[in-house]
Amino acid sequence: MAVSETLLGGILESRKVFDEFERHGDPESFTGLGRHLFGACREYYLTDANIQSCDRSIVTERIARSLPNPKHETAFRQFMEGVPQGVSGANVTRDIIELKRERLGGQLSLALANKQPQESIDRYIDDYRNLSVGYGDSPTDQESELVDALDITDLTEEKPNEQYIKLWPRSLNDRLDGGALRGHHVLIFARPETGKTLFAINLVAGFLQQGLDILYVGNEEPVADIRDRIRGRLLKVSKSQIRSDRSGSASRLKSAQSGSIGITEGTTFSGVRKCIEQRRADVVVIDQIRNMRLKSDSRTSELEAAGIEARAIAKEFNVLVVSITQAGDSATNKVYLEMSDVDSSKTGIPASADLMVGIGADEAMKVNGLLGISLPKNKLSGLHDKFSVGVNYATGIIE
Repeated sequence: MAVSETLLGGILESRKVFDEFERHGDPESFTGLGRHLFGACREYYLTDANIQSCDRSIVTERIARSLPNPKHETAFRQFMEGVPQGVSGANVTRDIIELKRERLGGQLSLALANKQPQESIDRYIDDYRNLSVGYGDSPTDQESELVDALDITDLTEEKPNEQYIKLWPRSLNDRLDGGALRGHHVLIFARPETGKTLFAINLVAGFLQQGLDILYVGNEEPVADIRDRIRGRLLKVSKSQIRSDRSGSASRLKSAQSGSIGITEGTTFSGVRKCIEQRRADVVVIDQIRNMRLKSDSRTSELEAAGIEARAIAKEFNVLVVSITQAGDSATNKVYLEMSDVDSSKTGIPASADLMVGIGADEAMKVNGLLGISLPKNKLSGLHDKFSVGVNYATGIIE
């Protein structure tokens, strides 16, 4: 049986196999009919983040109806008969990784033979080394603990096991049933110059006050700017005041928070994973997810793959992940954003998030220091609310 047909069988039956193929596979390795099937599976999974397998009959009928030529429909149905059922997910994902290793090995050999720049060669080497030996070795697929829903220990203990992470400002957290948990993926989106990074830094100040360790992946602004904006937010001054009073700022910062934060100019998810392992972070902020380097055939699929990676990291390391991305032209001068306002990706990025926070404003609100906040997706409490907050652009304080 062809490896590609076995892979497609695994993708049909397991979201985990699909996610692994999104990270390491290449849809171009399938035949024409195989690409049709993979595309339908991809749409099926991205439409609902909770679905764990594809309904084979639904996928088959959707593709069959889309083929205009009856001969093509017959050929596709015959093709589907050859796609196996009951495929072992662990073995299939191991095959995906091994195929990726083979492909990377070939690309590395070609790069060396053609004397490509050292940066390109180093990238192939890093990618090759970072691949897991097998799917079973991945922390995301280890046997999970069976939780007894009727065990009331967590309700009777003075300090419950699940500690909510509060999301500042309070007006946001009050709408989230206590806050977020490790394993959640929060997505912040807005038009350029509307306050995405400002909102993220306000969140960071709250995380630090809670004594959490934070990894801030900044690939949009210089690290020095992000550092001083965070310092300014903690001390309730502007970043220019931080820079003009260095010694005074240093002494005040010592008692400003109980948490810790590391900032890196990351552009790869393998690099993010390494940093989390080094820091044992509680929260990871990715600013911005659209700048993360991923190989894909389109901007939309690249963003969707980035969303899947961010969600995978949240589960894999049991951390809260906060991602930042752009809103599209439809959000220009719009106060309360909707799910469809996310730039380039109307389905995949929203599907990967547990909470979506849209930030909008018209010209009058910007002048008066106001932002419109919307929650078009909210699995934390189910409340899809809209409200406004006041903002001090100099200090970054949001109330």
